[in-house]
Amino acid sequence: MNATQITPNSTALEMNTGYKARTEDEVLGPEIILFYAIFRATQATAAITGNAITIIVVLKYDFLREISTSTMVAGLALADIFSEVAPLCGPVARQFTSKPSALTPICYIRVFSGILGGYGNGYCILLLTIDRLIFIIRPLRYISIVTPMRALVATLIVWAIAICQTSLMMAFGHITNAAISCNWAEAVPRVAYFITVGQYVIITYFIIVPIYVIIGFVSYKLSRNEPDICHFPPEAQDQQRQRRSGQKLAKTIGLVLGVYLMGFSSLLIYSGIIINVFNLDRFSFGVILANRIVSIVYSSQSLLNPFIYGWKHVQFRRAYKKLLFQRQQ
Repeated sequence: MNATQITPNSTALEMNTGYKARTEDEVLGPEIILFYAIFRATQATAAITGNAITIIVVLKYDFLREISTSTMVAGLALADIFSEVAPLCGPVARQFTSKPSALTPICYIRVFSGILGGYGNGYCILLLTIDRLIFIIRPLRYISIVTPMRALVATLIVWAIAICQTSLMMAFGHITNAAISCNWAEAVPRVAYFITVGQYVIITYFIIVPIYVIIGFVSYKLSRNEPDICHFPPEAQDQQRQRRSGQKLAKTIGLVLGVYLMGFSSLLIYSGIIINVFNLDRFSFGVILANRIVSIVYSSQSLLNPFIYGWKHVQFRRAYKKLLFQRQQ
């Protein structure tokens, strides 16, 4: 650590040792911090734009609203937007102000949006997973079971739960100034932090992943035993086409889940194992740089999701083209 002037606001350790711990900005240097801030701001802006377009097309076009899963996808897009609001707050704001106290409201916004985005992401992916499970198990009754109205109600319920949990976190939090680096893990009590991470782990690895393994296994068996529908009656042909469409949509949601697992697993390995198990110095250059890289990987899911919808889902691809190029058409 570099010796710096000790102030009345210094910690007890700093007062006793005569040294003041360097901040993350001081460890990485202004060039790396500025590059990271610009990169994350660009990544977040692109992700927010893509997911906002996803929500707009779902709200605007009837042919998407008639698909129950689209409402849940819009809920996931909203969660991705909240997740990407956080990177636009702390790191970017530090480049334009030298007053730590000026960052306090931004820290509140960053922590709130980060926690809410995490909860919303997990719950919406769980909802989409259950939706695909119902389709695979009860394909002929799916339309009557999962109606657009029920999908909307279910999406609103999971968002209400996410907002309530986030509000409780903020109520018991202790954001007092910018010294906590606007990090939600430091802004909430330690017990609440581990409860939240544990909930993420249970929902992701013990509920979502096993369900999707079942979906993949059943879809594989159905695809191998799929009959030739050329000689089927018209009604039976329509049912088989709906089944195929549902299986393709399951693959799309599977890709979304895969991207989510990539980001969440990297974050879990970094924060849960590298930091807590090995008890590494979080202000060392390597740990801080790893934190930045993990943050970029985790946020990539929000950026990639709209591209996955447009690439793998015909109706979303049609809606994107209609919205973005309707004037030329």
